[in-house]
Amino acid sequence: IKELTVFQNLYYNAKLCFNNYTEERIKQIVELALVDFDLLEARDLNVGDAFTTILSGGQRKRLNIALELIREPSILFVDEPTSGLSSADSEKVIILLKRQALKGKLVITNIHQPSSDVFKMLDKLLVMDQGGLVIYYGNPVSAITYFKRASHYADAEESECLSCGNINAEQILRIVEARVVDVNGRLTRKRKTTPEEWYQRYLREIDVRVQQTQREHEDVIPKTNFGIPNHFEQFKIFLSRDVMAKFHNKQYLFINALEAPLLAFILAFFTKNFTYTDGIPRYIFGENPNIPAFLFMAVIVALFLGLIVSAEEIFKDRKILKREKFLNLSRSSYLFQKLSFCSVFRHYNPWFLF
Repeated sequence: IKELTVFQNLYYNAKLCFNNYTEERIKQIVELALVDFDLLEARDLNVGDAFTTILSGGQRKRLNIALELIREPSILFVDEPTSGLSSADSEKVIILLKRQALKGKLVITNIHQPSSDVFKMLDKLLVMDQGGLVIYYGNPVSAITYFKRASHYADAEESECLSCGNINAEQILRIVEARVVDVNGRLTRKRKTTPEEWYQRYLREIDVRVQQTQREHEDVIPKTNFGIPNHFEQFKIFLSRDVMAKFHNKQYLFINALEAPLLAFILAFFTKNFTYTDGIPRYIFGENPNIPAFLFMAVIVALFLGLIVSAEEIFKDRKILKREKFLNLSRSSYLFQKLSFCSVFRHYNPWFLF
């Protein structure tokens, strides 16, 4: 939620996930998450959005991961966690994911163009070719030598630079997608090794070894402390979060505080009618012929005030609803909270018209 701070986003997310925890315990979990994800300095900063960049790209990525990991999931799928980040921020994000893997969590992510340091931090590498065919699974560093040997490279046993120790992960893609050269020395559109050929090689050389090393084990469902609150508790959490977000939004408060008096002044100015007695203008309510028009327009404006901002309440929370739908939260609690908030907060506005 862009109007809330980093701490508040994590706090309300934890409140919706741990019904059996006390208030102090939830705050301890949030503070620990701030330390683990290197967000302590940004604790009291508003998240903002694409137009009001308060957090850096790396901080925003780490916050998104923290919002998921604070629920203590056993398996985490992360889609391109390093895209759009600098090399330093990318390395920080991967270190955080690596730390979660060391805690016993299964972290699955897809990364495009990883740096040498990021590539070395991966535990296992899965390479897929066109059509979703698996062509490699195993140690990331060994993937370099595997594809070099398959393509008969002279330096097939060298997986990294001998002078600097860096690994160029992109050479895997260059080897896999290598094109045939015609008699004139020009590259053709035909690949030297088709995806099906790479897949068959994988089945012969890698998949057999993987299956041989698999050990039989009993599937055990990991314990979790996850527990959603009841409907009334969800209503209170939603209401508290929404009120906090609204009072952090200065533009929202300014518009809602100003629109009712401004419309009331404009309506009164154009419907007020003076009568002249001995050349002196006097206003007599009972003799104003615009009273019926005023009452009609007052009703229309009152309806307008209730709709102008309320119409976007649920629409702007679309991303939040998508994130929280996997928690199986009550939609009725969310909708009733919105209805209650809009009814109370906007109740005073139409009275300016009268």
